[in-house]
Amino acid sequence: MQMSASPEQTAAVETALETANGVRSSRFVSRDEALGEAEDLFRDRSDLVGISAAALPESFRVVLRRGVGAKAAAAELQALPGVDEVSRPALRPAYC
Repeated sequence: MQMSASPEQTAAVETALETANGVRSSRFVSRDEALGEAEDLFRDRSDLVGISAAALPESFRVVLRRGVGAKAAAAELQALPGVDEVSRPALRPAYC
């Protein structure tokens, strides 16, 4: 979400995710939760110590239904007011 997204915009995105046919599940991530995740992820990075939750955006974690095109779903979500960026995690290589 954009840092300046209004509560109404966030609620509208949540509703869109709940009613979208291609979305299997979605989860809201608050700024405080994002801070906890960042602290866990970057615990070895002393240069990041001291950031505040206010410096992080709220977001949604979305899982699409099998067979739903990620690019099309991302474009649809990106068009919603208040959405800053839709990103997909990098695929992890398979090791045999």
